[in-house]
Amino acid sequence: MKILLDVDDVCLDLLSEWLDRYNREWGDNVTPEDITEWDMKPFVKRGERIYSYLNEINLYSDVMSVEGALNGITKLRALGNKIIFVTAKSHPFKLHRLKQLGMFDERMDGYAVAANKNLIDGDVLIDDNSANVIGFPREAILFSRPHNTGIHMASLNKFRANSWINIIDLIDEIATQNL
Repeated sequence: MKILLDVDDVCLDLLSEWLDRYNREWGDNVTPEDITEWDMKPFVKRGERIYSYLNEINLYSDVMSVEGALNGITKLRALGNKIIFVTAKSHPFKLHRLKQLGMFDERMDGYAVAANKNLIDGDVLIDDNSANVIGFPREAILFSRPHNTGIHMASLNKFRANSWINIIDLIDEIATQNL
């Protein structure tokens, strides 16, 4: 199968680094668990200022991987799947960070920037943005993050994964259904 993996907050834990930078600058203590909706402005003191961190050139230098992501990606490849990392927003060092953390393998993987992930051909999309998952025309998995816990996938015939172990199980289930 060709699996499309969203980069931010599925593979790389962008939200934690993003909030660390905001908290240091503004003396706040916002955690990822505090962000319970896609729009972060209501949860921070500085509203629109929160989005300016996304433009910092060194943003990805300290971003770590999401727990279990490297093992999960390695397992997906070992099962014969093709991995394409997809991201809605380009950043000069995002792909470099994936390589540094051992997630991206130039010999096997693809990388695409597309605000509309429906434009990328794949059998399964794994994303933390419910709009991308709901709109994807094939199988899709919503990766649980605090900002999407209020979205109920079962009623939409989509899957939800609470961890990378859960992702592997769901991919196995999807592959079995498609035999």
